[in-house]
Amino acid sequence: MRTLTTVQNLALRFICAGFRTTPIYALELEASILPIKHHLDELSHGAAIRITTLPKSHPITLRLTDERRRHQGCADMAFLGPPGTNTTGAGVVGYHRDEEIFSIKLNTGTHSEVFDAELSGLARASEQALRYAGSHPEIQYIHLYADNISALQIIHQGLP
Repeated sequence: MRTLTTVQNLALRFICAGFRTTPIYALELEASILPIKHHLDELSHGAAIRITTLPKSHPITLRLTDERRRHQGCADMAFLGPPGTNTTGAGVVGYHRDEEIFSIKLNTGTHSEVFDAELSGLARASEQALRYAGSHPEIQYIHLYADNISALQIIHQGLP
């Protein structure tokens, strides 16, 4: 990761015409580029979401260890409606031991942002997963997968 960070820092200085003394954080903000660690986290979370939604017969799913396939998982997806509709919504799906246990589609309306849809989807996923886990004592962990780190941070920090 150190090599990737070094190369990105050089590229940031080149893109933004920054001096060696310019803080990298400022260059990342100016160029709207995530630090490598956060970018890799974002890529791995996206991959986790895609993997959890693959069919059981998919070659990637078949190559996963039994331990990975047994975890309870929830994935969410927020979206904008068709062009001209100005609607947003979210889709949520939950799995346990390779079996889909719930699937929810939410329409968050015309007056909400995609971020609101993300939060609504994560809230519904949490509610459903906790309800299911409450009736299945063998479940020790619930994994939520989302492609919006900000939404997860707000939920974790308990902000309104």
